[in-house]
Amino acid sequence: MPIRNTKNRKPAPQKVAAAVSQSKEVVEEIRDAAHDLAVAHAVLQKTIPDSPKAPDVQGAVKRTAEVQQSLDKSAEKLETVTAKLEDELKDGAAKK
Repeated sequence: MPIRNTKNRKPAPQKVAAAVSQSKEVVEEIRDAAHDLAVAHAVLQKTIPDSPKAPDVQGAVKRTAEVQQSLDKSAEKLETVTAKLEDELKDGAAKK
């Protein structure tokens, strides 16, 4: 049985299209989660007064903002990957 070289094989267009679709869904899920977290952060920031008695709570409020920013960055990165996959699909279709 011959050994197949899989290093230079490109994924089938259907697989790339499925990956693009899944990536778009994940981007929306991440964006929704980031939005929900931003809303929670805003509510917490307004309703919890600055107080030396609540440093853990203040730290948690700050952390919600950091996590929301991290989710936004992850969504942007995934959008970039998705765009590259879409370009690959278009290039593959144009070559046929």
